[in-house]
Amino acid sequence: MDMDAQFRTLMDLAEVLGFEIRAAPSAETQRAGALVKIHNKEVIFLDFSAPLIDRILLLAEILRGRDELQQMYIVPELRRLIETGQL
Repeated sequence: MDMDAQFRTLMDLAEVLGFEIRAAPSAETQRAGALVKIHNKEVIFLDFSAPLIDRILLLAEILRGRDELQQMYIVPELRRLIETGQL
């Protein structure tokens, strides 16, 4: 699976789990983005100008440990990335 497909799939998984994804200007983030809670809703702010690898690793980190993922089929390569943080 190429990196673009990994990124799209991780974004889809985040949305299925109820995260809202918003674009964040690069000046407002220190990394590729951040997870914040706004009015009891989890919102992922992503810097779309950040390197793709950084955005992928951020999404994997945010998804890591979510119990809901245990019940979902995820391509083994992505499941390993989410669980270990390693490509």
